[in-house]
Order: sequence, then structure tokens, then C-alpha cells
Amino acid sequence: MKKRLLSLLIAAALVFSCFHTVAYVEATTKQEAERKKKEAEAKLKEVEDQIKKLKSEQAGILGQMDDVQAEIVQLVAAIDAISDEIIYAEKDLERLETELEIAIETEQRQYEAMKLRIKYMYERGDTAFVEAILGASSMADLLNQVEYFEEMYTYDRKLLVSYQETKIRTEELKNDVEIELAELNEMKEAQEGQRVALQKVMDKLESENSDYAKQLRTALAAAEQYKTTISQMNALIAQIEAEEDDDDDDDDGGDDPGYRTNVSPSDVIDYAKQFVGNPYVWGGTDPHTGADCSGFLQYVFAHFGIRIPRTSYEQRTAGKRVSYSNMKPGDIVCYSGHVAMYIGNNQILHARNERAGIGITSNPRYRTIVTIRRVL
Repeated sequence: MKKRLLSLLIAAALVFSCFHTVAYVEATTKQEAERKKKEAEAKLKEVEDQIKKLKSEQAGILGQMDDVQAEIVQLVAAIDAISDEIIYAEKDLERLETELEIAIETEQRQYEAMKLRIKYMYERGDTAFVEAILGASSMADLLNQVEYFEEMYTYDRKLLVSYQETKIRTEELKNDVEIELAELNEMKEAQEGQRVALQKVMDKLESENSDYAKQLRTALAAAEQYKTTISQMNALIAQIEAEEDDDDDDDDGGDDPGYRTNVSPSDVIDYAKQFVGNPYVWGGTDPHTGADCSGFLQYVFAHFGIRIPRTSYEQRTAGKRVSYSNMKPGDIVCYSGHVAMYIGNNQILHARNERAGIGITSNPRYRTIVTIRRVL
């Protein structure tokens, strides 16, 4: 059991580490994207192996739970059967106690009646017997009188013995039922103890199964994150390779389309600066609560009635192309998988990443520029 718990702790640590490794992924070059893709593939393999191991160990736990549950079911059935026997035995005991009371009372009554008759015969002595002889009308009558006295005595004797025997048999049966009832209660108590012990085992197994389920959920979520990262890096690599084939020159000095709206670049920049310090949220579109790079720019320009696409890739085609030498405040600077707003003085304003949030960066060329777009 200690080995299993140690295994659980190690597995949890591994999965936790793997999961948090993929919390933030950023790549700026093809080489970096390929490296991160390779790292994600290695991590994915680790997590998938761990998932397989967790599922195998969880299957073992579930098998033990099935066995214990089967034992509990059998014990409950046995306890129910014994409970029924106890009910029947208690009813038998109650009946025998009643019969014993009746037998004792009957024996006592017969004994008292017999004493009265004996006392009567004793007090009269031979008088009754003499009267019976003298009063006989014939020899046959005389013999009948004598026989009557003997039969009465014999009858009383036999009846008393019969009642005594009935009382003894009833007492013996009562004792037998009491012993049986005691044994049944002992058996029930022992089986109840076994059931409680098995339930504790089941509770422990259920707790372990719950731990495995939590680890599996974490590991599966991490695997999905790694798969997403690999997919993103594949798309980024393809994008970079496509861009490498583009012979456009960002610093040819020729593209300067001029402004085509009445919106002041300084107004846009001042409005955007109020969000500096707010959080970066992947997929977010409201810088008040958190936005990613493209969601941040879309929100700011939309405030002035200017519509641009949602994703950084689509924003590369927004407005008109501008050369680096003609870049002006308010222009969108597009990188591989990222966008920012040029605010002058060799600075850009953008939703950077989860660590830095929304902020200002010096040197627009801190990363390779793909294109510059003017939407004002």
C-alpha cells in the first residue's frame, strides 16, 4: 500500500509539472517553433505513458473494489438471513416461555388438588373405606368401590407426573432456543464486524480511485494542451516558411499610403495607453478584463469605429501596407503570431504575454517584422 501511495504522489507531481509546463508557449522564429514543438511532443509522450500507467493502476483498484463489493453483498445477505432466524427464534422463545408458565401453573393446580384429596382421605381415615364396604349392595358393587379409590389415586399420580414431564420438556426446549438465539446473535455480531471492516477497505479503495481519476483528468488536460501546442507550432512553422518565400521588403521606403480616416492617431494611442498594466488573456477581447494581442487592437480601433479582423494573422491584411521607414503612430506592426501598435518614439504598445500583460516595448524590431499596416 505504501508503494502505491508513493506511486500516486510521484504520478501527481509528474502530471502537475507537465500540465504547468504548457501554460504559456511563445515562439518567434522557425527554429524556436521547431524546438518547442519537439519539446511538446516529448512531453506529450511522457504524459501519454503516464495516462496508460494510471489507467492500468486504476483498473486494478476497480477490480479490487468489485471483489470487496461482492463480499459485502454476500455478508449483507447472510446477515439478513441470520436476522430472520433470530426473529423466528425470539418468537419460539416467547411461545415456550408462555407454555412454560402455563405448565407450571397447571402442575401447581394439579398438585394442590391432589393434596386436598389426600388430606380428605387421610382425615376420614378408614371410615370412608368402611362406609364404602357397608354401603355396597353387592359384591360387585363392593369391588367397584375399592377399585374407584385405587383408580382415583393412580389417576392423580399419573396426571401430576405428566404435568411435571411437560414442564421439564418445555424448560429444556426453552434452554435450547436460548442457546440457539445466543449463537445466532454472536454470528450476526461477527458478520457485522466483517462488513464494517470490508466497508473501510471499500472506502479506502474509493478514495484511491478518486485520486487516480483526478490525476487522469489532469494528465488528459495536459495532453490536450500539448497537442494544441504542437498544432500551433506546426501552423506557425508553415506560416514562417511561407513568409520566408515572400520577397517583400519592409524597408523599401516606398509604401506610405497616408491617412484615410478622420480619427486622430494620438487619440487612439491615448485611449490604448489607459489599459497598460491590465492582464493578457489568451482569446480575450476586452482589455478591461484581459485580452490577447489581436483582441486588444481590435477593441481599441473598434472604439473609434474602425473595424479590423480578429486574429493576428488576419490583421496582416487590414488597411494598407506601410514600409518601416514610413511607419507612423497608430500603425499596426505585425510579427509572426503577434501584433502591436506603433506609438512613436521607437516604441510599440501591445498585449505582450501572460507574464507581462499589456505594456509598452522599446524597439519595434525586437522581433522580426512581417508587415506594417495602416488602418487610420
